[in-house]
Amino acid sequence: MRASSYMSGKGLFIMGLFKKHGTDKNGLIDDNDAVYKKLDKMYCEKKHEQIAETILNIPPEKRSNKLLFRLIGAYSDLKRFDKAELELEKLQARCKSPSDRAQWFYMNGRIKYMNGRTFTAMHCYEDGLQADPSDAAGLNLKQEIDNCRAQTEKDLELLHDMSEKIVQDIKKRCSEKSDSEKLNLSDEQFTLELGFLPGIRKIPGQERGLGFDEYFKKLEGEKKELAKGWLEKLFGITDNESFKDFIKKDINCNMAHFGDDAIALINKKPSFNLSELNSEGKRLFQDTTLFVNAFAEYLPEAGTHAWDICEKIGFLRHAYSVDYLSQEEYISCMMSLSEDAKKKFSSAEEYVTSLIFGCGLYMFMLDECSTESGAKFLSQMAVFVINGDLPHILWKK
Repeated sequence: MRASSYMSGKGLFIMGLFKKHGTDKNGLIDDNDAVYKKLDKMYCEKKHEQIAETILNIPPEKRSNKLLFRLIGAYSDLKRFDKAELELEKLQARCKSPSDRAQWFYMNGRIKYMNGRTFTAMHCYEDGLQADPSDAAGLNLKQEIDNCRAQTEKDLELLHDMSEKIVQDIKKRCSEKSDSEKLNLSDEQFTLELGFLPGIRKIPGQERGLGFDEYFKKLEGEKKELAKGWLEKLFGITDNESFKDFIKKDINCNMAHFGDDAIALINKKPSFNLSELNSEGKRLFQDTTLFVNAFAEYLPEAGTHAWDICEKIGFLRHAYSVDYLSQEEYISCMMSLSEDAKKKFSSAEEYVTSLIFGCGLYMFMLDECSTESGAKFLSQMAVFVINGDLPHILWKK
């Protein structure tokens, strides 16, 4: 009896606490409730953890949109972006009014901006302003858009300067040896070098990558199972048919056409009519074009096609190593990619340049059009490729 009395007393105490909060006609915490003064004070004192705890102590059924936006803001300030994005996703359907929709886009943009996805952040702010042209919530969306645009221009300028330095490094490395001193490889070894990045890439659980010594490399036992698990989990490859579908369609190894389209527009010879694209497609294309334009002057005529060739060689090697491809299929596909490389590029320097900038384009698109991520990955991969054997191979005609 005493235990139940204590529990009843505790329940009454909690109910009493929340009677102090004003509620609206829907039973949600009123937007003018005194709790916001406390939250404002905590924010000024940078007590973001306390803000989150305070809001989470309010029953879920009483949390208004305004309160939930404060929770999302606290999670963002704490850099708990996964939680912030989850709450934002749950809140989207509740945002009916123009100001709430604008606030939703604003918070989404803020998360993107804090993660270096400036293009995407700018588009979120643009959508917010479109949802509420009067900016009734006082979010200063026009200024946010201008800030993103200025940051994007700065990032692209830095990328251009970095690209110039990388191209100089490529030229220096490729000219270190005369043709007579360069690595005169067999056709098989030449093809393995074209797949340089997958050759050094270690999949989870493996001590080393596929290397460049075994053209017909096979994996056995635990290593084979690890490779099969990796192919399935990340790429949906489970057999011969799914592999062939992947190699034809997946963006991981079919990235170059994005660069081709961007370069065509830069050269004022667009490969298609922009009016054919919906608003999201147009944004993606325009953002990609701005990114590619930062290094377009340094690209060989074949653009970033070396990335696709390199990645396809890597996936072919992995698929063959776990018996998803017959030896006949494997040889045919590898020879085709090698011939494509020799047709598109006239030197190792051209191939290396294309491959490195392809790395940047790949990561830019993978990470929601993040110039920061694209530039960082481009720079990191440049170190590996430039200092590897690829710049020193004698190019096959």
